[in-house]
Amino acid sequence: MQQHSGQHLISAVLDMREIPTLAWALGETVSYVELPRKLTDAEIVEVEDQCNEYIRQGLDITVEVPNKEDVNTTKLPDDYDTERGILRVVHIGNLDNNPCCGTHLSNTREMNSIVLLHQQAIRGTNSRLHFLIGDRVRRFAREANAQMRATASHLSCMPDEIGARVEALEKKLRAATKSEKALVEDMAAADAEAADAELAAAGKAYIYRRRGGFEYFNAVQRKLSPFKGFLVLASGTPGAPGELMVLANESATPTTEVADKIKAVVSGVQGGAGTPKRWQGKVPEWHESQIDELAALMKAL
Repeated sequence: MQQHSGQHLISAVLDMREIPTLAWALGETVSYVELPRKLTDAEIVEVEDQCNEYIRQGLDITVEVPNKEDVNTTKLPDDYDTERGILRVVHIGNLDNNPCCGTHLSNTREMNSIVLLHQQAIRGTNSRLHFLIGDRVRRFAREANAQMRATASHLSCMPDEIGARVEALEKKLRAATKSEKALVEDMAAADAEAADAELAAAGKAYIYRRRGGFEYFNAVQRKLSPFKGFLVLASGTPGAPGELMVLANESATPTTEVADKIKAVVSGVQGGAGTPKRWQGKVPEWHESQIDELAALMKAL
């Protein structure tokens, strides 16, 4: 009843601003009203403050069963049978009156308080404005406080310092990511240079990195010189998933033929889409023996 009566109050205050409620839903934890547009932050604060002022005023909420001829049926659902059904009109003081079949509080003070939360874009320009009312506001405050204190503990700071601490961590992360990208590029260049030498000498090359993946393989490929032969790239640690790639030129053994030999020593390879010049697949879980057998296979090819 707190959520339902509160929804009536929120919609009434929005109606004053010529913002109609297109739809609404009362959820188990959070409810919402759907509006034709997104509200500004200032509008949300103003609507919330106005709703809470009406709560403090203690407006009576009453239910009337009027003559059907006196009811504005444009506010009724299309499938409502006005001939057979009972029409009930819910009044919030002199502020609002709406046909409604639900149960309601007897006074706005019983709502205790209203908090308007986030908005969610839906169906073009429409927006869902989420809200909490009454007892749910207190539960939300307790849970939010607990989460905030837990977050502050993880960040080793006071709750009011969380924003600044997160901003500092974001700055460090951006710097670390930039440095990592540069190191990966340098490592890929070094691996490509070593592979170029092996390809020129033996017509084949093998690169294994515990951490790499397709993004790293692609970085190596971009830095390779034109070559003859084939290159096998592998990444992953024992007990974890991994990746495989085979690169070849047109005159070399097709990548799929090399891949078939790899599959014989690395069981369970998934994917494996390929062309004569490029093949790639995923390893569900590397075993130490498979890594050793793959290295031995590359020597034997």
